[in-house]
Amino acid sequence: MDYGKYKKESRSKSIFVHTSRIGATQVDYIVAAGVFLIFFALTIQYITDYFASVKDTADVVMLRSQAINLLSAADRDFDPPTWPQIVNGSNDLVVLTHLNNNTLDYSGKGNNGTINNGVNCSAAVTGRFFSACSFDGIDDFINLTAFHANMTAFTIEAWVNVKNVTNTDQQAIVSKDRSDFRSFMLNIANTASCANKTKVERGSSNLICGNTVISPNVWYHIAVTSNGTNYTLYVNGSNDNSNTSTELPNLADAWLIGQRNLAGADAKQFNGTIDEVAVYNRSLSTAEVREHYQQGLNR
Repeated sequence: MDYGKYKKESRSKSIFVHTSRIGATQVDYIVAAGVFLIFFALTIQYITDYFASVKDTADVVMLRSQAINLLSAADRDFDPPTWPQIVNGSNDLVVLTHLNNNTLDYSGKGNNGTINNGVNCSAAVTGRFFSACSFDGIDDFINLTAFHANMTAFTIEAWVNVKNVTNTDQQAIVSKDRSDFRSFMLNIANTASCANKTKVERGSSNLICGNTVISPNVWYHIAVTSNGTNYTLYVNGSNDNSNTSTELPNLADAWLIGQRNLAGADAKQFNGTIDEVAVYNRSLSTAEVREHYQQGLNR
């Protein structure tokens, strides 16, 4: 017998015990594998029996759904709690509300929103990122009362899905409002000069109208930036139009989501779903706006 060859084969095949016979080693390996498979099968059976005994199966379904969402997020290298912030620890972000079953502000500034007239922000509302808030187009809005910032430069962005583009002349996404017609408003317009497009206005001044026609029941990432002298409107990460203007939101006006601060038809209520509203006290770059849009593409 070639002792060197025997020793080499014995080392490579013997996993659980050493033996003087190669055949015995193979048998031991098979037996050990069989024991492992039996143990594994019993473990699976135990886990199955345990979950079968859980009475509240809705909790199991919910946990499964959440796990799938987390795995999907991990596959995309996506971190929902920090969207759309780019610079961690920056003071630029002054409002960030995910609208995921609440209207809390995650910017760290405490500018939480208040639901008015039955805005539906429940987990049942499908958002661009998990859940969102649904507005009925009649009287729903969210009031960011605590947020009064006089910004010489700013950015507003949100994901929006409008149900009907043609049912009214304007639908407010975000506004900084007062109880007269000198309000600032980012909206979906259906007017002769801006038909079915995104629009920014302050009072009677139409600051900018986009070029992209907005379709109903489609998610759009809408953003507007101002550096104090120029406005730029973005739709889905692309520059949709720009205009020169030094008009800025008024200091004392409250920020609203889903309408402006006027009664009746002048309130310009939004009819659809709004998600991930963010306000910055600086003008984001084109690259930053595009990155925020890209983060939501594969959702």
